[in-house]
Amino acid sequence: MNSNNYIFKAIDAYPYELAETVESLDYALAYEPENTEALYLMACLHMYDLEDYSTAIDYCEQIMAIDPYMIKVYSLFINVLTCAEEFQKAQKVLAFAFTVKGSNHGLLRIMQGRLMERQGLLKPAIAAHKEALKSCTDRFLTCFAQSELDRVKAKRRLVFKKSKKTEKAKKKKSKKKKKK
Repeated sequence: MNSNNYIFKAIDAYPYELAETVESLDYALAYEPENTEALYLMACLHMYDLEDYSTAIDYCEQIMAIDPYMIKVYSLFINVLTCAEEFQKAQKVLAFAFTVKGSNHGLLRIMQGRLMERQGLLKPAIAAHKEALKSCTDRFLTCFAQSELDRVKAKRRLVFKKSKKTEKAKKKKSKKKKKK
């Protein structure tokens, strides 16, 4: 049996049998330690199922060292770094990902929007999602970019509305203190 057979077993077991998934991936990596597909699946498992961001980051870094042209690793790596609040590193990976031939610029713009949003930069996040809409090349990604744009716009309206109410309350409070 070769490493690809174990990868197929892992894919078949995921997400219902995590123990079997990990076991299959461990076997695949034992046969071929630099198998980027097995490393990618391990990174996904650590990111989404175990929420072990540091281990997921390690796997993503290994993949990039082996094959910097494995396009699908970039969105995962940026997402992991964003969740781990390693914003500067995420920005560097994002900037590099835009230079990789064949990278999905629509998806990368969505990731950029999420990165900005996570930092509380809603206006730049909205701009990134608008750029994503211009860069999307398929219907699914276009719908996803539009839903992200709508969600962040709604969030910005909510935050803006709350900040206005807070300012009004502070003004009323200061006027009352002045009258006394």
